[in-house]
Amino acid sequence: MSTSRIEHWSRTYRSQLWTLAAINALVAVQVLAAVLYGLVFGTSLLSLHIFLLPFIWITTSVVTIWYTDSVSRGWKPMAFAGAVAVGYLSLFLWLSGTIGFVPSQLEPVTGSLGLGIDAGRSFGWGPIIYYSGEWIGARIIPYQIIGYVSLSYMVYLAVLDVTRSAGAGTIGLILCPGCAAAAFVPAFGGIAGVSAALTVFLQFSYEIATVMFVVAMGWLYYQPSIRTVRHQTSQHLLPLTASLAVAVASLHLFHPTHGLVRLLEYARYLVAPDPRPFAFTLSGIALLVGVGLGAVDRYRRPLYALGIGLTLTFLLGYAGWHTVLDHGTFWPTIEPTGHTETNPLTSISTHLFNDGYALLSKLLELALLAALVVCYRRS
Repeated sequence: MSTSRIEHWSRTYRSQLWTLAAINALVAVQVLAAVLYGLVFGTSLLSLHIFLLPFIWITTSVVTIWYTDSVSRGWKPMAFAGAVAVGYLSLFLWLSGTIGFVPSQLEPVTGSLGLGIDAGRSFGWGPIIYYSGEWIGARIIPYQIIGYVSLSYMVYLAVLDVTRSAGAGTIGLILCPGCAAAAFVPAFGGIAGVSAALTVFLQFSYEIATVMFVVAMGWLYYQPSIRTVRHQTSQHLLPLTASLAVAVASLHLFHPTHGLVRLLEYARYLVAPDPRPFAFTLSGIALLVGVGLGAVDRYRRPLYALGIGLTLTFLLGYAGWHTVLDHGTFWPTIEPTGHTETNPLTSISTHLFNDGYALLSKLLELALLAALVVCYRRS
């Protein structure tokens, strides 16, 4: 790429580059703070994605509010919007379990002073502040408070917009379930005897709440109508498809146990106890090559067809590996596990719900498959 083209690209996307730089700086500061916090209080890292969830909430909150223009109205609309926002915030705090405890439940933590601090969790999850008053108890998790207050502030601004312009799209925005769902999903965790259909929500409640929170904040920031969403999705279909392909390729190439690193170990010791590192690495590279060829506008229609076939191989291969292939007993070094005697749907769902990495991979592969099918039909 020539220097003049880079300069033109930099001028065209200057604001986006500054935003990206600000986001990176904000995340870097949080990571540094988390490392220092962990060293001081001796916190342990349970899993990487759980460690990173607070950073997503905090970064989304700060960036969205920073780039959102304030709305100035008369005192009556502002009072009404403030009351709605306070109501939303109260709902979030109650559903998430932040407030509503019987004070006596927290006395072992708060003691006679009615206040306690737990610094044993990683930064963002901690320090947790416990309060037991005369009538109510509270458990304050930092990242959740920041997120709920930010979401309520965005609701406040959106209500002011509604009082100024009662468009159907904006009213639907205020009532969108994503606004409450970010707080409502974790509340399932305290319900006993839920149906099996809610198992996945219970097991991945924080992850699902994070996705819903980001979607709700984005929706409140852009305030798009359904027609606008469809138009923007159609207009940016190719970049979206490429992004999904890169994400799927990355998940395969950098799989913690079956990716490129494991394949390099096989090459080093001249062993091959599992075929998956070969398949994961080659398929990830194939996806990246396809994205590269598509970017220069070469063989796009055949690439879409090959991508559809590869994505179907991912999905069907995962299902077959945990059912009829019995975890790869066709490979000389793999012993039978008896999976072929288990109900296929039960076996697949059990493996997915017990492996968040696999679940994320399959969801992205389904999204990629849908995008590739649309691209193929339009080509």
